[in-house]
Amino acid sequence: MKHPEVIKAVFADTGARQKDVAEWIGAKSQSVVSERINHKNISVKALLEILGAVGYEIVVRKSGGDYQDGEYPIRLVDYE
Repeated sequence: MKHPEVIKAVFADTGARQKDVAEWIGAKSQSVVSERINHKNISVKALLEILGAVGYEIVVRKSGGDYQDGEYPIRLVDYE
């Protein structure tokens, strides 16, 4: 999944809205969050900030295997 899809899935899981996240991270408006989410090359820091605001984190693990509910892999192949 590309990161915008992952973030949108996490928002759906948590019921968070971009407006809420903007407030939680101290952004001036919802459009700041939208721009970060949809930017092709989101920084790791921005991704961590957005995910952290809704109670998620990034975990690095060996690839492969099964993913559980609420786990969303972001892979380089999804960007090629």
